[in-house]
Amino acid sequence: MSSYIERMSNKKLFSLLFLVLLFAFMANHIQEASITGFQSSGQTTEKAGDAAMPKKSIFQNLPFFGWGKNKDGDSSKVLQFPQPNDGDIIASAASGINIYYPKNNKAYNKTVLDLNVSSPKIIVLWSYSLNNQANITFVPNTTITASVGVNNLIVYAKDTLNNETHESIQFLVDLRTPFIKNQTKTPEPSYNDNNVTFSAIIFDRGSPGVEIGPVSFMFEASPSGSPNPAGAFGGSSSPSNNDPGLQSGSQIVPSSGLQAVWISGNWTGTWENFTVKSHAGEFYFYTVTVGNFSNQEQVGWFFNANDTAGNEFNAPLQNFTVANRPPQPSSLIEPPNNSVVSTNQPSFNWSDGIDLDNDTLTYNLFVATDPSIESIVVSKIGLNQSNYTLTAIEQLADGVYYWQIITNDSYSMNISNVSQFEIIPGQSISLSLSEKLATGITWNVTFLPAVNLSAEGNNNTGVTGYDAFLLATGTDVDVYIRADANLETSGGDSIELENEKFTVNLIDSSVPEGVKFSLTKNYEDNKIGVNASSGASFYFKFYLDVAASQSPGIYSNNITILAVPADTVPVYNFVIEENPDVSSCDGAWSGAASNCSEVTDGDYNSFGSAALGQITTVYINYTKQTEVFLGSKWQVKDRIITNLTIPLSCFSEDPLRFRAMSLNNIVPNIYSTHWDCGDNTGTWINLRVSDSINPENHNLYEEGIYWNKSNFP
Repeated sequence: MSSYIERMSNKKLFSLLFLVLLFAFMANHIQEASITGFQSSGQTTEKAGDAAMPKKSIFQNLPFFGWGKNKDGDSSKVLQFPQPNDGDIIASAASGINIYYPKNNKAYNKTVLDLNVSSPKIIVLWSYSLNNQANITFVPNTTITASVGVNNLIVYAKDTLNNETHESIQFLVDLRTPFIKNQTKTPEPSYNDNNVTFSAIIFDRGSPGVEIGPVSFMFEASPSGSPNPAGAFGGSSSPSNNDPGLQSGSQIVPSSGLQAVWISGNWTGTWENFTVKSHAGEFYFYTVTVGNFSNQEQVGWFFNANDTAGNEFNAPLQNFTVANRPPQPSSLIEPPNNSVVSTNQPSFNWSDGIDLDNDTLTYNLFVATDPSIESIVVSKIGLNQSNYTLTAIEQLADGVYYWQIITNDSYSMNISNVSQFEIIPGQSISLSLSEKLATGITWNVTFLPAVNLSAEGNNNTGVTGYDAFLLATGTDVDVYIRADANLETSGGDSIELENEKFTVNLIDSSVPEGVKFSLTKNYEDNKIGVNASSGASFYFKFYLDVAASQSPGIYSNNITILAVPADTVPVYNFVIEENPDVSSCDGAWSGAASNCSEVTDGDYNSFGSAALGQITTVYINYTKQTEVFLGSKWQVKDRIITNLTIPLSCFSEDPLRFRAMSLNNIVPNIYSTHWDCGDNTGTWINLRVSDSINPENHNLYEEGIYWNKSNFP
C-alpha cells in the first residue's frame, strides 16, 4: 500500500512540474497582432492621404462643438485602445525579462495601466519600482498607477536559484488633447470660382497644469543608480507661446506630439475627412480648389487633431455661405436713349446679362412716364429673353416714356440705366454706331511727348473706323457728341479730357485734316449735326496731346452720340462731388501716409491701405443733391478708375451709403479691394472687387459721386 501511495505522490509531483514548465513555455511565446495608427478592436479607421483618422458617427450627426476626449472618455466619440498587449514585445536578451506592456518610449492617455511581463525562466518572485519608489511585489499580470508625464519603470525577477535580474523602460502619460484655435477661411467672401483656403493654429499640449508641448526630455541616471534610459519624445525644448494658460514656474511635462491633423467638410455633398499636410510650424492650412462649391451653398467645416497618446480634439463647427455676385446690368439697345419712335407698340431690346457665377438669368422690363420709374405703365416680370414687343393690349399713348431692365439671378439683381424715348406718330429716329465707335476710343502711347497723336481707329489718312449712320422719319434731327470720362489706362494712369480732340466730316470717310474740337462731358458743348436728314453719315477722327511727364500706356474712354428731333436741346450734365458728408474708418492702416483720410481727400494720387495681414474699411455717406436722378455714378479708384452703376435699391436711400475695404495679404499673395453700396434692407451689395494677384491691388486711392442732374440718365 505504501508503495502505491509513493507512486501516486511521485505522479502528482511530476504532473505539477509539467504544468509549471508548460505555463512558462506558453508565457514565453505569447504574441499578439500589432496595430497600425489608431485602429483597435471594434473600431475602424478611415484613410485620408497618409494619416489614419477615426471614422466617427459625428460626421453624419452635426452640429457638435469643441470638445476633447481621451480614450477613457465616451466610447461613442473616441477610439478604445486594446489592453494589454497592443504592440511588439519589448525584451532584453541580457535580463531575460519580457515587458509586454507598457511599451518602452510610448505614450499613453491614462494613468492606470496593465503591467504584463513574462520570462522563460521559472520566477519565484516578481517586483517593480515605478519612478524610484520602493519595490512592490506582484504576481503577473497586474496594474500600476503611473504619474502624469515621464515614468521610469524597473521590473525585477528572482528565479529558483535566487538569481535576480531586472529590465527598465520609460514611457509617457499625456492626458491633454491637442489644441486648435483661430479657424479661418479665405477669401472673404468666397465665390464658386474661388480656391478656398481653410487654416488654423494647431499644436499638442502637455498634461494638466503645465500647458506646454511638445518638449524633449533626456533623463540622466537617478540618484540610486537605477537604470534610466533616455526618452524618445522629441520636440521643442521650451514651452509653446501659443498654448493658453501657461503658468510661470510650472513643472514642464512633455506632450506626446501630434499624430494626425485632418479637416472635416461637406463641400463634396457629404461629410468627409481630408488629411491636412500643409503647415508652417503650428499654422495648418488646406485648400479646396475651384469646382467644389455651388452658388449659395451652405458649407460646414472644422479641423481635427490627435496625438500619439490617443487624445483627440475636434474644433467647433464653422460654416459659411458661398457668396453670390449680382449679374452685371444689361445695356439698353432699343429704343435708344432720347430716341423717337412712331409706333405705339415699340419693341424693346437689351444686351444679354452676364453673371460671373453662371446663374440662370431672368429680366424685368419696366416702362414708366417718369425717369425715376415710379409711374409704371408696363411691367413684365421674369422674361427669359433679352427682347420684348408690346402687345395691342399694352400699347402706349403718344408721349415721352422711360424704360429700364432689372437683371435677376434668383439671389440678387442689378438695374440698368434708364433710357428715354418719345412716341410721335409718323416720326422715328435711330442712330447706329460702328463697332469701334461703340466700344471706345483708344491710343497706344509709347513716345513722349506727343501732339495730335492719332487714335487707333483713325487708320491714319485712310478710311476711319469711327462712324455713325442716321435713320429718321417725320422729322429732321440734331446730333450731339460727348465723352463719358477722362482717358484711363488699365493701370490707373489718367489724361485729362481737355487733351482729347476730334474732327468730323459728313461726306468724306477719310476725314481730311480740319478744325479740331475739344470734347467735354456735356452734349450741348458739341452739336455736330443740325437739321440732319435720314441717311446722313458722320465720320470722326480723334487726336490726343500727351505731355512728356505722362506715363506710357494704352489710354481709352467712351464716346456717346445723341440724336434728337431738330431744335430739341438735350440737358445731360454730371456734377462731381468728392467730399463725403460722413466717413469713418475701421482696422489697422499701413501708416500715416496711407491712412483712411487719403481715400476721401479728393486726391487721386494718394491712397489708403491696410497693414500687412489686415482688413480695413472706410464707411462713406453722401446726402443727395437736389434734382438728381438714377444713373448717377460712384467713381472709385484702386489700380484703375471705374464708374460704378448705383443700383436702385441703393440709390433709393438718402443719404447714400458706401463701403470701401482693403485686404492686404490675409492669405499669402492675396490682395484686393471691395467697393459696396448699402441697400434699403441694410444689406451691403458688392459693386466691384479688384483682382487679387498684384500687391498694389489693396490700395484705396479715391472715390466720388457723379450726380446725374439731367432728366434722363
